[in-house]
Amino acid sequence: MLQYPIFFNHVPKCAGTSINELFCRPIHKSAAGRPPFVRAEEVCFMDGKRVDAFQFIGGHLPHRLAARRFQDWSLLTVIRQPWKRFISLTRHIMREQQRGKKIPPHQTEFLELLSSGQQQQALEQTAGWYPTSSSIASYFQDKPREDLNEVGKRAKDILSKYDLVLLTENLNKDWNTLERYLQGTVVCAPSQLNSVEGFRHQRTPLFEDSLESIFESQFPYEYDFYRAAQEVYPESIGRLEQAVEKSETIGRGNAAKVIAEIDWEDPIRCGGLSDRIVSYSVGYEGRTARKLEASEAVVEMDVPATEKARIEFVFWLSDITCRRQCQITINGTKIDCFTPEREVLNGLGPHQVWTSAEIPAEALQSGVLRIAFDRSDAKSDFEMWILNIAVRPIS
Repeated sequence: MLQYPIFFNHVPKCAGTSINELFCRPIHKSAAGRPPFVRAEEVCFMDGKRVDAFQFIGGHLPHRLAARRFQDWSLLTVIRQPWKRFISLTRHIMREQQRGKKIPPHQTEFLELLSSGQQQQALEQTAGWYPTSSSIASYFQDKPREDLNEVGKRAKDILSKYDLVLLTENLNKDWNTLERYLQGTVVCAPSQLNSVEGFRHQRTPLFEDSLESIFESQFPYEYDFYRAAQEVYPESIGRLEQAVEKSETIGRGNAAKVIAEIDWEDPIRCGGLSDRIVSYSVGYEGRTARKLEASEAVVEMDVPATEKARIEFVFWLSDITCRRQCQITINGTKIDCFTPEREVLNGLGPHQVWTSAEIPAEALQSGVLRIAFDRSDAKSDFEMWILNIAVRPIS
């Protein structure tokens, strides 16, 4: 069941602004992890306790971040009919250009073809940029540059893991249920929503409707996600409708909170490091950090009694490709956290790695974690800094 804290996977042009507003109204702005309250680029590498301060985080952030960083949170997303979404995206790009915003060269070329009446050529040109930067499926990849056709085949399995999947075409109908579930919060009347057809009948069509078949043949995975959302949606919204009928209000604070976090005895201020780290470490200016000077460095931290827990790291590396040359052990047991399934590379902060791994049971029982970082066999010369270490229980 959908409960705070919530991670909203905001696929662009899918009514995300309305949903962000709705879910942030019941909470204080300090607990709203979305613009303008917090920059989206800060979310990837916030330290553990700062993440715990939020009840809602929403932004154009990839599913893989939600699946790893926010694995204890409720997950929410909204899907739109692909062709209508593409038309909306095209209008958005046109508005950005009209406002004098700098848009990528490939999108400029796309608009030039469209304005000259070459609709089919413009549509075919999108194959060079739409999949990686704008598609629905790209927001649900498990790893960067994953084959989107393969992602589309898993669409139903992916969306089934979300606590609430909404469809933009049904938002007017569902709005009252959402408001009541969020303890009667009123944001706007359904007729004011910017998500549904939005005065489409008053606008000059951008593409002939017959061209949708070309769009679908180019990007079949978009329709895989739309069909999967249509399948998952009835049960998803049904759970909320049943909760409203029972007068159940939304719960809060069920995610696993940080139970231990590093506190350097002799902290080195981030502002005193090299300019590279200050400029690249989004959200860490003035925070503590520890450089791994020796070939082997050890950090010890107390951890309260718990049956199962995971450890989270945030690293800064002068060369991020060298991360696997550092071997990490906890109380003598090697942990393998630098794998595609566990790490988030760069995110929106260059040179940074967020990763996690389950803590060996024996180490938890001891009450003290002795974390060793061994680079004695490293084949490259690189700087490595620890920005944060946090421990969370696994339910």
